[in-house]
Amino acid sequence: MHMLMLTQVYPPHQNPEAFCTGKFVKELLAAGHSVSAITSQGSMTYGEHPIDSSPVWAECTGKIHSLKQPHGLVRGLVRLVLGDVFARAPGYNWWTKDAYRYAKELLSRTSVDLLVTGYEVYNTSVIGTVLKKQSSLPWLVRMNDPSPLWMCPPPYGIERPSGLGQRMVAHRVSEALAPADGFVFPCERLAKHTERVYGLTFGKRVTVIPHIGWRSEHEVASRMGGDIRILHSGNLGGQRASTEVFKVFSAVLETVKRERLGARLVFEGHVAPSDDLGRFLKNHEERVEVVPTKPYMESLASMAQASALLLVEALLEDGIFLPSKLADYAVSGKPVLMFSPENGTVADLVGGYKHPGFLGQNPEKAAARMIKFMRKAVKGEDLSEYKFPNPEIFEPKYVITKFMADLRELVPGLP
Repeated sequence: MHMLMLTQVYPPHQNPEAFCTGKFVKELLAAGHSVSAITSQGSMTYGEHPIDSSPVWAECTGKIHSLKQPHGLVRGLVRLVLGDVFARAPGYNWWTKDAYRYAKELLSRTSVDLLVTGYEVYNTSVIGTVLKKQSSLPWLVRMNDPSPLWMCPPPYGIERPSGLGQRMVAHRVSEALAPADGFVFPCERLAKHTERVYGLTFGKRVTVIPHIGWRSEHEVASRMGGDIRILHSGNLGGQRASTEVFKVFSAVLETVKRERLGARLVFEGHVAPSDDLGRFLKNHEERVEVVPTKPYMESLASMAQASALLLVEALLEDGIFLPSKLADYAVSGKPVLMFSPENGTVADLVGGYKHPGFLGQNPEKAAARMIKFMRKAVKGEDLSEYKFPNPEIFEPKYVITKFMADLRELVPGLP
C-alpha cells in the first residue's frame, strides 16, 4: 500500500512528534508498505529543532519531500493571502499552502492508496479535506495531541478557543475534520477529549493505536555495582516541572540521605531552569545527575543501563495523553515509576495504584511509594512487579499489525 503522509515535523529533527512519526514510518516500510511524506525543514509551530544524529533515521526516509520556509516578506504575504482553497483564518502559515500544492502535484503523477495527515492537525486537516474532495482518496487523521495547543486541558491549554481568531481556527478545523474516513489516536481518552472540544462525533471512525516502543539496538548491560540509578529521559520543563514534583524528589532524596541509601536521580535531556529546580539541585547535588540531551538511540542505551525509569506528567485532572516515552520505557523491560494523574491513560494501562510503580501525583503518597521502591532496589530484592505489565502493546509488529487490521475495517477495499 502506498500512503501519502503530511506532517510538519519529521526526523532527524529532535522533536517527540517527529520521532513518533519516524518510528511509525520506519515500521510501515519494514512491513512492506510504501510511504511518501511531505514535511518541512523545521517545526512551523515552535521554531527550529536541533538535528538528532541517530543513524536509524536514515532507515525511515521513504520518499520525503521537505519544504523550505520562504523569507520573512514572502511568508507574511502568504499569511495575508492563502488563496481561495483555504479559509482566511489566523493560524495557517506558508507551509499549509505549499504542502497542498506539492501534494496535489504529486497525486497527479503518482498512484496513492491512502492520504494520512498528522502534526500539526489544525494545519494539515485543511489540506486533507480539500485533497479528499478533489481526489476521492480515503483520508486518515493521526492525532497524538490536541491541536492547536490551547485545545489541551489545563495546565497546557484552556480546552476551548478564546477570542475571535481562535474561534475561527476551531470552527475551520471542525469543518475540515468532519469528512475524514478515520481518526487514529494513541489512547481512548484523547479521542473523547477531541470529540468534545471540537463538537464532533467520530462514531466508529476511531481507532486507538499506541505509540511504538524501541529498545536499544545493541545489548547494553545494566551498570553493576555502585548506586542504583533512577533515570528520567527527555524534557523536564514547563508544565511537567511542577512544584509538586520537586517536593516528591526532595522528600525522596532526604530519605536517601538520612538512611544512607545508595541511590541517585538522573535527568537526561533538557531540564528547564526554575526556582524549584535551583533549590532542588542546591540541596541534593550529591545525589542528582543532570545529563544533556543525547541522540535518540543513545538515550535508549541509557535506559538499558538504568536501574529504573521515571515518567513525569503534568498535573492533570484528566490524563488524556499517552506519553510517547512510556512506549520505550515499557519495552525496555526496566522497572517504571510513574508520576501520573490518578484519573488518566497511564493509570488505565497499569491499573493505577495496583501497580507498585504508579506514584500518582499526591506529593506525600508519591514520595512514599518511590522510597519503598528504592529500599527494595538497594537491598537487591526482586523488582519484576515494577515492570510495565503488558509491554507487547508497544512492540512495532503489534502496532503495525493492529493499525493495518483496523485501517481495513475503517476503509474497506484498500490493497
